[in-house]
Amino acid sequence: MRTSVRKISVLALLLFLSASAVSDPLGANWTIDETPTKRAVEVEQQPFLDLPEPLRKLFPVLNQIERKISFGQERGDAASLLQAVRDLTQAEYITGLHGGSASNRLLEEATELAWQQRDPEALRESLLLWSAPNRSGDSRDKILETTERLEQVEKERDEMLQKKRCSVVFYNRTEGPVQVFVNRKPIGTLAPGERHVVGELLAGRQYLGAQDSGLQWGPRKVYVGPGETFNWSLFD
Repeated sequence: MRTSVRKISVLALLLFLSASAVSDPLGANWTIDETPTKRAVEVEQQPFLDLPEPLRKLFPVLNQIERKISFGQERGDAASLLQAVRDLTQAEYITGLHGGSASNRLLEEATELAWQQRDPEALRESLLLWSAPNRSGDSRDKILETTERLEQVEKERDEMLQKKRCSVVFYNRTEGPVQVFVNRKPIGTLAPGERHVVGELLAGRQYLGAQDSGLQWGPRKVYVGPGETFNWSLFD
């Protein structure tokens, strides 16, 4: 009787696991089928610098900075956002807006993006900006936090460079084009039925997303180990 109960328990566990994910016996290749949810309504972005129109006309560079910010946010490009932080800091000084609340807010966003993407170069640049004389006095916590994050990312990268990489495979099972992202970086747009492999990723945590004009899949955080392949099938 004990043997029968044990067999039934094991069978039930296997059925439960197969309902959400499929993997090989070694765990080197596994799959999740994802269904979408409605995308959140996008709120119109407010200017980083709240300035009267006459002052904007006097300093047209402000509009150029805001376009650079939008570009970095849309593409998940930490380097572009950090460059915009430098430009915005200078613009705040020129226009007499001391305090740097807008540039500090943008620097926080860029630093968080660099951390999510495990980008050591962007984190190093963020640390330089937080440590600048105009910020360092009020940003000790940010300096410490960014320093710790940079050390962790560099440690992770050193460890993973000594191991095999991992791969993520996207499958568009829908009837329309779908844009896919890995670690908030756009990979491209997949046609219906198209398969796309993103290889040579550093093994570890991956942040995946996909969207079309009205729906989104994920975001999904997964851990893909060295030598493993994660298959993400996107369904209507």
